[in-house]
Amino acid sequence: MIWGWANYHKGTVAKETFAKVRYEVWKVVWQWATRRHPNKGLHWIKERYFEPDGKREWIFTAKVKDKDGKPREIRLVQANDIKIERYIKIKGEANPFDPAQEAYFESRLGRKMEGNLKGKTQWLRLWWRQDKECP
Repeated sequence: MIWGWANYHKGTVAKETFAKVRYEVWKVVWQWATRRHPNKGLHWIKERYFEPDGKREWIFTAKVKDKDGKPREIRLVQANDIKIERYIKIKGEANPFDPAQEAYFESRLGRKMEGNLKGKTQWLRLWWRQDKECP
């Protein structure tokens, strides 16, 4: 849910909101952990559920076993992990039906395709159709 919410709002000016959401999620997870282990100390709970990752120390981590029985870690996604992408407004005088402005709309499409996997897949398929040669 965090991943989907953050992806939906990544095009807005949301840095402070992402930080607030991260804090609120941490607060709920911390309350859950302290309620689950009422007879354990706070330091023990931190060591049990939260691990450092680079500069950040409070990353909620669960240790699980995969299908082969090998242990691995799963980390809770944080809203701050999603990169905020600014939306570039279209020029007011731009007209998609004007042949003189075709280059402008192609450059916009190119920037849009660079940022997502669908665009890269389209470029790759075109390259394959051209026998891996640029005309």
